[in-house]
Amino acid sequence: VDIIANLKPDNVQEVQAEENLEVKFVPSTRVAALWINTEIDTLKDRKIRKAINYALDVESLIKNVMDGNAYKVSTVAIKSFVGWDPKEKFYEYDPEKAKKLLAEAGYPDGFEATILTPRGRYLNDVQACEAIAGMLSKVGIKTKVNAVEFGVFAKKTQAHEMPEFMYAAWGNSHFDVWDMIKTCVRSGAMFSWYKNEKVDEYIDKAAQSIDPQKHNEYLQIALREMWEDPPFGFLYAQRDIYGVNKRVVWEPRSDEDINLYGADVKE
Repeated sequence: VDIIANLKPDNVQEVQAEENLEVKFVPSTRVAALWINTEIDTLKDRKIRKAINYALDVESLIKNVMDGNAYKVSTVAIKSFVGWDPKEKFYEYDPEKAKKLLAEAGYPDGFEATILTPRGRYLNDVQACEAIAGMLSKVGIKTKVNAVEFGVFAKKTQAHEMPEFMYAAWGNSHFDVWDMIKTCVRSGAMFSWYKNEKVDEYIDKAAQSIDPQKHNEYLQIALREMWEDPPFGFLYAQRDIYGVNKRVVWEPRSDEDINLYGADVKE
């Protein structure tokens, strides 16, 4: 084997210890988020969805679950995406503020919830969900994890079945945030459990504009509104890890395409 994709962080040192092997890292366009089912009455109030974001210690997830192999995002756009907002704001970890918002929304004692996640589809997906469940439970959202095989996960989500939360990491080979939000945020879209007329308006304007600058500006407006009225618990973009035989001349790509046209083998 010359190239292994999706190397686990736990195996990095093992591969690096081999004389003829090396580990290569590349920032990924795959952005992980905690989908929130706003079709459920409990989660319609944006105060509750903001509370969820304040309850998430994303830096801890990156350090302790992802072993540093992730980058915090303010919404669902990384810096290399069309639509990324240079004025981006981040939700800071503030469990007391989360509790306050829950109380203001009428849930001082919290509520029960479930996270649906595939098992082994994304980097440390189950471990991330277990940590997230603990963070949410700490502020009163008593959360359990339902980890299923990816085939089951895909069947449920394609049938628009989802409990309160879902963990998924969306890839983006177009490097344009519109590619994700048109499918995962716009109301009525296949993987959207969210409705915000202003967000819909600017997703549509971005789609219809032939002016690159306007396209970018419309997406930034949509992201700012999504921050104020979150459809997700905002998390991180992954860093992809590859195990590579040193005899191979090849560099990984951020879009996960293993393109071997330019690869070579050392003599």
